[in-house]
Amino acid sequence: MVRMKRAVPILCWLLWMGLIFHFSSVDWSGARTASLLEAILASWCPTLARTLTESQVEALNFVMRKIAHFTEYGMLMLLGYWALRRGLGYAPQPARRGAIWTSIAYAMLDELHQRFVPGRTGNGMDVLIDAAGVLFVAWLIKRRWSRPDAS
Repeated sequence: MVRMKRAVPILCWLLWMGLIFHFSSVDWSGARTASLLEAILASWCPTLARTLTESQVEALNFVMRKIAHFTEYGMLMLLGYWALRRGLGYAPQPARRGAIWTSIAYAMLDELHQRFVPGRTGNGMDVLIDAAGVLFVAWLIKRRWSRPDAS
């Protein structure tokens, strides 16, 4: 039972990396996500969808894509910390540092990988947004961990 409790965080971390890799391997280009966004808006908010201009939809799509980057790598950081801390038994500070470095390295490798996927491009700005998500969650973890009442 103890082994399984230690394996769950590691498996979740690896599965999240696999999910990121999968979505980097398929055509999730800006044009594809824009058409998906337009379909969602038309279905959920038809009045709004009719009033938005093409450039507004483009801007909304851009913002949504960047929020997705920030969030997915923030989640990778959180899962990495959990895996290193609970799964592998690292102390809080080394677990946090390890999760930061592995998450940012994974972001760089992911963008490099996308350069070889048809319909995708690797983008250094996305790595910076990914790193911002990682560092934000690392800050939240540190803040929580350094509180006097934290265990």
